[in-house]
Amino acid sequence: LAIDDDSVDDQKNTNQRIKEGDPYGSVLWPAAWAVANYILTTPILRDNLSSMSILEIGTGTGLVSLAVALAGAKQVMAT
Repeated sequence: LAIDDDSVDDQKNTNQRIKEGDPYGSVLWPAAWAVANYILTTPILRDNLSSMSILEIGTGTGLVSLAVALAGAKQVMAT
């Protein structure tokens, strides 16, 4: 793995965006935790996921997609 000036600059830019309030994909939002928890603790949802394909748009950390996959969704696509 080679590290060049561009990749160092990219990392600095990413760190700066996070500090400035652009944390998408790097912060677990409370709503994602709440939805994932609801999916995993609600039997009627878990029981019906096995026949469903789920598309989550704007996944951030992907927690909700991971939760529906863990709960048994037929197919999960996270973007």
